[in-house]
Amino acid sequence: MSDFRKLRFQKRFFVDNSEYIRKLEKNAPEHTLRLAPPRFGKSLFLSMLAYYYDRATSESEFELLFGDTDIGKEPTAEARTYCVLSLDFSVDISSGDVQEIRRRLHNQINYSIEHFVRKYGLTEDVPICTDDALGSFQRLWLAMQRRQLRLYVLIDEYDRFANQLITDTPDTYEALVSERSQTSVAILRGIFQALKAVTGLPGYRVFTTGISPVPLADASGYNVAQDLTNEPAFSSMLGFCDDAITRALLLIEGISDADREKAHEV
Repeated sequence: MSDFRKLRFQKRFFVDNSEYIRKLEKNAPEHTLRLAPPRFGKSLFLSMLAYYYDRATSESEFELLFGDTDIGKEPTAEARTYCVLSLDFSVDISSGDVQEIRRRLHNQINYSIEHFVRKYGLTEDVPICTDDALGSFQRLWLAMQRRQLRLYVLIDEYDRFANQLITDTPDTYEALVSERSQTSVAILRGIFQALKAVTGLPGYRVFTTGISPVPLADASGYNVAQDLTNEPAFSSMLGFCDDAITRALLLIEGISDADREKAHEV
């Protein structure tokens, strides 16, 4: 389950890693990157960040979601102060040429921006550029500045489409991702250049997750992001540690202590 609200309201098993919200604010710059293998809780962590920082999260809902968590016992000053833009790069790349895949990517980003402007009442301020999602983002940021609103951009698995392209169709990957591309369609590079362009302005944060550093290195143009993947202070931010596995096993009924111990050893 990757929706933090559903997980909490349905009282599912939850490993409280909300302490890392405080650590991110104190120790990480405005652009941060965290890589991890699939099924390590990247989407769930971003969902938690979204509900924590979203100004649309009501006070009562915030209490239900975070009241008994580490961060909920002493929230930071930035809680519920941002407009949150969630970007998802999961598009169909099984068919179509470079221009078609590029169009799908632009549509996917524009869809996220359209949802964002409706949610925060910015429809009239942010006209969508149908064929240019980067133009839509630039208009969005200008509107945020005029309204003096904070923006938190969450990018879930930035390399989701790129990792498949790099093995299946390298030429398409080169055109859509790499800085070596001589075409105007290297959209991944364009996205991160647009995110970088507003660095240093107040009330702006970007948190990106992914599996591999290769597409980001090839895209270039985003050397402002700090990669937390190998930082000891953030090593347990994603995935399960030994203590979490032990607690999870204790909640499973019908398992003997010996079997729990064997499962933990595995």
